[in-house]
Amino acid sequence: MSTTRIFIDMDGVIANCSRSAAVAYGISYTPSGEYEYGWVTDAYNKQYPHLPAIGHRDFSRIIKTVPGFWHDITFYPWAKDFIGWFNTSCPVEWRFLTKCVDDPECAAGKFQSLTREFGVEIARRAIMVWDRKEALCGPDDILIDDDEKNRAPWRHAGGIVYPWRELGPQHPQAWQQVAECLQFCQRHTAYV
Repeated sequence: MSTTRIFIDMDGVIANCSRSAAVAYGISYTPSGEYEYGWVTDAYNKQYPHLPAIGHRDFSRIIKTVPGFWHDITFYPWAKDFIGWFNTSCPVEWRFLTKCVDDPECAAGKFQSLTREFGVEIARRAIMVWDRKEALCGPDDILIDDDEKNRAPWRHAGGIVYPWRELGPQHPQAWQQVAECLQFCQRHTAYV
């Protein structure tokens, strides 16, 4: 019997943190900008050239200034269909696996946003970590993640990764990627 499990990253895969981050950074949300990783910080630096440049490491500091940031996260248009497949058709155990930032509202807010979008039973599938995702990796466990910093250690720990591409909701390949990811999961769990 297979012990393979599937772990789904939240931010950038089903949750549209870019929309919320744009509000926090004081820039216009531009879905087409999401074709590039890190577009929010790039857009901020272009819009505010007279201020010190920021990088991805400034994210936690900036979002702390926005009450309810994590609670108000929006989800991509495909999130319900995507998670619906896992909830009804996935032949193996699956969980959300999401990193939390050093903000007391992060974990509770992420749970609340999942509950709002999918209901409490699905939200209870969330595993929140503050450090290394690969600590949960068993042989042949699958990680769906948009960040190579999480995928590389997962592979090293003996897991399998689906390299999610950060595509904005208007990107023409967004729904194609959802289909590719589900096919990937079906292939890797076909003999359970």
